[in-house]
Amino acid sequence: MDHDAKCPVTGKRKYETEGEALATAAHQIASNDAPKDLRAYRCPHCESWHLTKNANRGYANGGRRKR
Repeated sequence: MDHDAKCPVTGKRKYETEGEALATAAHQIASNDAPKDLRAYRCPHCESWHLTKNANRGYANGGRRKR
């Protein structure tokens, strides 16, 4: 996946797999002053993985929002 690719809705960088997103998060935490609570989630808009520092806000089961 093109690492410069961004989600057209959120504007966040797209990761092909959860593992790729988590590896990037671990690298950012180790080498930058990144938040220690970065997590990966599946985007309901583009179906790619993104990183967020926000707590889980109801996304589960592949990124589908609970209602």
